[in-house]
Amino acid sequence: MAASYDEQTGEIVESGMAMDRAKQAVADGGLTKIGNQFTAALARMKPRNLAVIARALEAEAEIAGEYFYYQWVAAGKVIRGGSIGLASSFIREYGNCAVEASVSSESQSEWHLSGTFLDLEKVVSLTRMFRQTKIKYMGSGMEKEPERKQDILFQTGQSKIIRNLGMAIMPPWLKERCIAKAMEAVEKGINPAKIAEARDKCVGAFKSFGISRAELEALVGLEEETSEAKPMNAWNEKNIASLRGFFSSLKDGQISAEELKKSVAKKDDANTGGDITLDAVKKTETAPTPDAAAVQAAAKAKEKDKATEYKRGRGRPPAARQEVPPLNDVGTSPAQPDLLGGREPGDDDEEWPPPVTQTPKE
Repeated sequence: MAASYDEQTGEIVESGMAMDRAKQAVADGGLTKIGNQFTAALARMKPRNLAVIARALEAEAEIAGEYFYYQWVAAGKVIRGGSIGLASSFIREYGNCAVEASVSSESQSEWHLSGTFLDLEKVVSLTRMFRQTKIKYMGSGMEKEPERKQDILFQTGQSKIIRNLGMAIMPPWLKERCIAKAMEAVEKGINPAKIAEARDKCVGAFKSFGISRAELEALVGLEEETSEAKPMNAWNEKNIASLRGFFSSLKDGQISAEELKKSVAKKDDANTGGDITLDAVKKTETAPTPDAAAVQAAAKAKEKDKATEYKRGRGRPPAARQEVPPLNDVGTSPAQPDLLGGREPGDDDEEWPPPVTQTPKE
């Protein structure tokens, strides 16, 4: 492709087959991007209709179910958000847009990724930077396949770009409605007469990630903001729908099994209303109980020793130890280390208060 500089407009004018196709696409009412990564022409773009987009996404949410949302734990609370599936569907239905992902740099421990959302209809863009680790622990089995692990982590970074950019552009009200529709569809899909079977399937699915039934019970209790785990036989349709959101997070690599286990363990550590263990009883039995009378006697004896030292011309008055000395003529406190040479008030062979050289007045 040849290029020339237009001195009047200050623009670089390009010519060639690709640029001719771009000009033709613009003349037809579309936009064209010419680059090394891809060449795309959007001829006669159809303007967006947000109402149509919303109806299409809500209808898809009823079919997608747990594929449209995922969950994680932050600061002891369960957080729910749109998944990579919802973000991808939104970008498709939104239309006249594109998402670009690239690696800006990398180190031995992480990739530095850049993601850009291009709105070709409104001619705006949104760029975000991401860091994706290379050294995340993904289980003993995955550690035996380092190349596959690196590939999964790299793909996870790209998924984060698509999900975060899609959710950033998607109107919040539409996102909430789609997630609610998806969860409602999951709940309706569970037959009350077969809810015991649904519970068993849920527990079995999490076993593949090494998460036990007890940990799931604690997780359900965490979501309901109770201090106790909720027994499996008490799970309702909403609880199962929520757990499926956690499963989507694990499956898509948004969170790891270890992170989910730690969030439950932190809840157990913070729960003081649980059973008392034998170790806790032993610590209580062996820990000495302070005697209030003995503590007071020791404090009085210490004060008496200080008073004796002061009478001998050493140290400072006991009462003065509880007060901040007033500022002297030079505007500094005698307790400052620069005046005491790094020694503390009351040290042996130290006069109190220490002599201060007066600054002559002019």
